[in-house]
Amino acid sequence: MFLWALAVFAWRLTLPGTLLNHLAWLVVSLCGVRIFFNFNPFLKLDGYYLLSDLLEMPNLRRRAWESVTGHLRWLLWGAARPAPGPRSRFLLGFGAMTWGYSVAFLCLMLAGMARLFDGSWGPAAIGFTLFMVAVRVRRRFRGILTGEVATMLRMRRKRCAVWALALTTLLVVLTAVRMEDRVGGSFSIRPATRVELRAPVAGFLRMVEFDEGDRVSAGQLVARLEVPDLLSRIAQKGAEVREARSRLRLLEVGSRPEEVAEQRLRVQRAKDWRDLAEQDLERNRQALQGELSKLDHMIDQNRAEYDYAETVVGLARKLLGKGALSGEQYQQAEVKRRVSRSQEEQVKSQKRAREAEGTLVSEAELARRETQWAEARSTLALLEAGTRPEEIEVARAHLARVEEEARFLEAGRNRLVITSPISGIVTTPRLKERTGLFLSEGQPICEIETLSILEAEVAVDEQDILRVRPGQEIFLRPRSRPFQTFTARVDRIAPATTRAQGPSGAVAPRPEDRGGIAEPGKVPGSVIVYCRMAGSSWGLRTGMTGYARIHCGRLPVGELLAFHLLRILRTEFWW
Repeated sequence: MFLWALAVFAWRLTLPGTLLNHLAWLVVSLCGVRIFFNFNPFLKLDGYYLLSDLLEMPNLRRRAWESVTGHLRWLLWGAARPAPGPRSRFLLGFGAMTWGYSVAFLCLMLAGMARLFDGSWGPAAIGFTLFMVAVRVRRRFRGILTGEVATMLRMRRKRCAVWALALTTLLVVLTAVRMEDRVGGSFSIRPATRVELRAPVAGFLRMVEFDEGDRVSAGQLVARLEVPDLLSRIAQKGAEVREARSRLRLLEVGSRPEEVAEQRLRVQRAKDWRDLAEQDLERNRQALQGELSKLDHMIDQNRAEYDYAETVVGLARKLLGKGALSGEQYQQAEVKRRVSRSQEEQVKSQKRAREAEGTLVSEAELARRETQWAEARSTLALLEAGTRPEEIEVARAHLARVEEEARFLEAGRNRLVITSPISGIVTTPRLKERTGLFLSEGQPICEIETLSILEAEVAVDEQDILRVRPGQEIFLRPRSRPFQTFTARVDRIAPATTRAQGPSGAVAPRPEDRGGIAEPGKVPGSVIVYCRMAGSSWGLRTGMTGYARIHCGRLPVGELLAFHLLRILRTEFWW
């Protein structure tokens, strides 16, 4: 105990989540359980001996059990009543509690073991439990039947008559007396008709006509949304529609006759320009031949002059060697020869340049004009062929798209007005305080409920649902009115049980997250039973909870007891 006290101080003084705090909690738990069993007076441990010493009663358990056995013999078989003594009542009570504690602890332990084995050892666990209980009872009640039954049958006729009457009465009660078979469960109240108004488009909540508790008629304006740029988008989309229609009409009409005639004139002009370019090319070719002939004559002339100058230079060299010619005259002859040579090379260069240039400019001009002529002819062919059907289809598709977008925007403007589809009462709290808030598309605005007809959802355990049928009577007792019981009948039964997880293993969304109200009666493993009632006359409100009992018919008491017992054995112990 001292260690447990120290561990309690350490657990309270250390920070949660630390290793020291965790170890202190383990010590507190283990020592606490040990202290509980150690100081339990129903077990032969320290607590029992402390109690025995405190009362100064040695062999307390044996004396207590002798008192219990004596009183049982007196009550059951009519034996002599035990003589009253000091603390006889204490001994009787202590003995009864000791035996009850032992049997209950044994049954709980074996039942836990049976569940731990997942029902696979169900029959064995039941048999072992009954065997251990029988051994315990036989050991404790040893001697209680010794001679008492025979004595009762032989000498105590009144006691036999009492037993016979009791057994007969029990048999009659189990077979003849009928008892109402009832199934219970928690329930929650919800309206039979509930409508949740949501924002059809994203926008600002500009106006709210009603507040919580106000009554609304069907078709009445509830709220109005505002989208700042909606009008400009509608105008822009209308302009796009007009543009698409004009383009489609333009494609369907095709080319104008004036454009075709003008294009034909352009084709003719391009052809004339092309013919002129051909004539210019021919003239340039003839001029080129003349220039080349002239250059050839000049080359021949320069070559002749060069040959003559070469001959003169040879004679001048001979005369210079004989001394008949001066050096200056020889230099003049050499200069003339070189000049003739350079003139010949210059003329050859001019010829090569002229041959390289040729008629490239005229040919390029002819090619350009032929290209213009071809382009003009292709344009004329396109104008004469008209618009392609594919282009018209594309234009029609574009027009349909922009018209649909325009209709969507126009419908969005009509959806800015939120009306109520039913007549009822607004149940959303502080609705007018939401004026001016921005709402996303699909975000809830308010809830409207019809409170004249309410619906109770009763959560019935799945093991009792097969006994429930539509039309059976239900008695409901709300927590708000504990002294009143309301009557209804089963309207319908849910086709599936409630569960804590979704089908994919994810946690199922709560009713609050789906825009509904919390329903505390819906627990995992239960089936919802629905019944309708008139809420206006009873003063019930949405969200009220309570407990309900469904009357499933009257059955014999023995049949009910046997059914419940066999159900526990078959389901919990797999027997």
